[in-house]
Amino acid sequence: MGPILVVGGGVAGTATALALQQAGLQATVFEAYACGGDDAGAFLTLGANGMLALAELDTADVVAEGGFGLHTLELTDAEGTQLGARPLTSARPDVPGYQCLRRSELYRVLQAEVARRGAVVERGKRLVRAEPVDGGVRAVFSDGTSADGELLVGADGLRSTVRTVIDSAAPEPRYVGAQVFYGYASDAEPGGEVGVLHIMRGSTTAFGYTVDPEGRTWWFARLRGPEIDRARIAGTRPQQWRADLEAVFRGARIPAAGIVAATGQELFVTNAH
Repeated sequence: MGPILVVGGGVAGTATALALQQAGLQATVFEAYACGGDDAGAFLTLGANGMLALAELDTADVVAEGGFGLHTLELTDAEGTQLGARPLTSARPDVPGYQCLRRSELYRVLQAEVARRGAVVERGKRLVRAEPVDGGVRAVFSDGTSADGELLVGADGLRSTVRTVIDSAAPEPRYVGAQVFYGYASDAEPGGEVGVLHIMRGSTTAFGYTVDPEGRTWWFARLRGPEIDRARIAGTRPQQWRADLEAVFRGARIPAAGIVAATGQELFVTNAH
């Protein structure tokens, strides 16, 4: 059997390659970016189910080393009134619980683990088309190279090229009405205990933050509004986004405005699809 071609070196692609390796199959991963991946500044929370899935791939412990644990969720309303709190527990005693880490770090860890176990990860390979060949499939990349395999797996994200190969009429990603901001602030008030995830929800906004072991505040904001043009995202400096967000949260009885004000250049913007 020839290799299985996995297009996309993000979370889905590397997890697929790891599962294929466990099944005794040869996998080659093709990642469009020369290093890392898109959304490199974003962070995410891996819940108990996500960590359990990683444990099945024997990667939960190494992933946990790249982030920090979360043990409590606190939920408040837009007026700062606490609505509730609950523990964030592990799915199994032998599996790490909830983890917070940068998306780029998760990419790095999983890609390194795929390579350590013997699979090939080729970077700078952006798929432009795929076509059937005798006994399998051929993937053709933007740099003029190609690769043949037994099977091609599409894990190339929201704007998947593989999806359009399968169905040329596949729908485009749909904006769901939420602008998303995230960043990292040093010396932000109110600080807090490491491992507590604070979520504040209003009718048109949401804000969340947690504090890492070095005392930095990791935060995100979701605002209801029109989709932000990609050119505007690329051309707007962090200080302008910071000023816009401070204006949104100024006067609110939650610490959002102060946390945003304490953020430097690490402020990122995207649209939810």
